[in-house]
Amino acid sequence: MLPEFSVLIPFLLASIGLTLLPGPDNLFVLSLSIVNGSRAGIPTALGMAIGNFAHTAAVALGLSALILASPLAFSAIKVLGVMYLLYLAWQSWQHPLNFSSHNPRVEQAPESSFKLFQRGVLMNLLNPKVALFFLAFFPQFVDQGSDYKALQIFILGTIFVVQTAIIFCTIALVAGRLQPIISHLSPRLLAGVTSGLFVILSIYLAFSGLGN
Repeated sequence: MLPEFSVLIPFLLASIGLTLLPGPDNLFVLSLSIVNGSRAGIPTALGMAIGNFAHTAAVALGLSALILASPLAFSAIKVLGVMYLLYLAWQSWQHPLNFSSHNPRVEQAPESSFKLFQRGVLMNLLNPKVALFFLAFFPQFVDQGSDYKALQIFILGTIFVVQTAIIFCTIALVAGRLQPIISHLSPRLLAGVTSGLFVILSIYLAFSGLGN
């Protein structure tokens, strides 16, 4: 019923390796934490990791296969994702953080951890490439002859989420140590960097397809 231990170890090692590979998600957590600190990076990282539960459920229930089989549904999710990332880029540009202690009146209050967490979840959910990856990756470690394939996928998904959360939060913590070094920079410059990150992610998503 449950995945064999001999399957879980290779799955965990493969998951860690894939999570550590430079990609838009971990590079975004890295850059965001450098610019805005670990307090912004960790909630966002947790949101991006937790969002994988929804993709796990979609794979287990067969929803991902239905979505990916429909170019219209795939494109619709992609368009929503691109629009959301561009919206975040605009918001970041309109509301720059001000780290200056000499003018506290204009200092922009940091976003709440819950709002950052929600943002991470949405960024993950609105990326159909994640569903495509899960659909291709998970079945390789599932016993196709088992009557409990959905349960096995949920267990694998939980393992994937936990290791992703640990790695992303570690990246956020390490990168956040660099934030005080750049805190003296212009708030508008930092806002431009953050906005640019969202624009780059939107371009990556816009030009990614089923065959990529």
